Amino acid sequence: MIDSNERNTDNGQLEWIESVSNELVEQLRADIVKSGESLEPITPSEALDEFIDEKERSDELAEATILSYKSRLKFFIKWCSANNIGDMNDVTGRQLQAYRMWREEGLSIKSKNTQQKTLRQFIRFCGTIEAVPTDLWKKVKVPSVNKEDEVRDEQVTGERAEEILSYLSKYHYASREHVVWMLLLEGGHRRGTIHALDKDDYYPDAEVPCLDLRHRPEEGTPLKNGDASERKVSISPDVCEVLDDYIADRRIEVADEHGREPLITSSLGRLSKSTIQKYIYKWTRPCATSGKCPHGKTVEECSAAQNVDEASKCPSSRSSHPVRRGYITHCLSKGVQTEVLTGRCDVTRNTLEKHYDARTEEEKMKLRNQILGEVLGNGSRFGESGSTARPTSD
Repeated sequence: MIDSNERNTDNGQLEWIESVSNELVEQLRADIVKSGESLEPITPSEALDEFIDEKERSDELAEATILSYKSRLKFFIKWCSANNIGDMNDVTGRQLQAYRMWREEGLSIKSKNTQQKTLRQFIRFCGTIEAVPTDLWKKVKVPSVNKEDEVRDEQVTGERAEEILSYLSKYHYASREHVVWMLLLEGGHRRGTIHALDKDDYYPDAEVPCLDLRHRPEEGTPLKNGDASERKVSISPDVCEVLDDYIADRRIEVADEHGREPLITSSLGRLSKSTIQKYIYKWTRPCATSGKCPHGKTVEECSAAQNVDEASKCPSSRSSHPVRRGYITHCLSKGVQTEVLTGRCDVTRNTLEKHYDARTEEEKMKLRNQILGEVLGNGSRFGESGSTARPTSD
């Protein structure tokens, strides 16, 4: 015979089990709902537009930063289209992994890190607008970067830059592409700086011929560091000669939507930054000037060689940053003082030393030693020339 106390205990346990079971069921239901999260259909390109719109409303981000988001994420949009993903609701962790493997091919560890961090931001934003599950962003893997990787080692060397410039000077003299490269290599200018130049910003008859760089955000041509980027930059007679010939014979007379006359023009108006970038990718391909491929491909069968729009796929092609970095490194190697370059290139000393100076410590030592020898002579650093004191090595 079952004791009434036992019956009460059993009933209590059953009630507890039932309660827990109900809670588990409700939690399971909640998890199921959460996994679907009543997602709202939206195409990848529409989601990107909303993401960029959100960034543009932030007063903390420069226009160049927003443009960099667009540039990086366009690859994800392209990949989605190629893989028949027309709705962000359908994006899964497995697809994010597949995209990462596709996108990272040929990139440096630093570039992989940057690309994936931007994608993670985008996917996290998509979670806030009910385009993907709110925790999907956690499945975007971002490779870690050590201190050595923080400093990019890519650059367009002075020797390579001269090859490109010589080729353009010989076969495409005073063309838009020639002018763009002349300006890139004359002052290590950013794309946005070249894009912002007006014809009236060029002063060939000044005591020191120069370009007057001006920050005009209200008219669509901001400079990287705002008003602090405004400066006059001297240019050499060779650059003046090319610019004069371009303006006289090749430049299309056209005004932009603000009534300004751009220095470098196309039939559509001011030459765009994306076109400037295209010129950089185009001419940093080795085959563009040599006709030969260092990667074991035939030029005729290589899409990066045959299609300018795919030039960036060439493992040797470079963006504007390595061109700028190569210019600054070349100047430093020739003994140009850091203070001169910070003003000319609109970059802080700390940023220059961390991101633009690609010289080895031995190269820096040799240059310091050379400069000391030129200034103090071959004798002692403290005595008169001819002293028998042993000179220091650095």
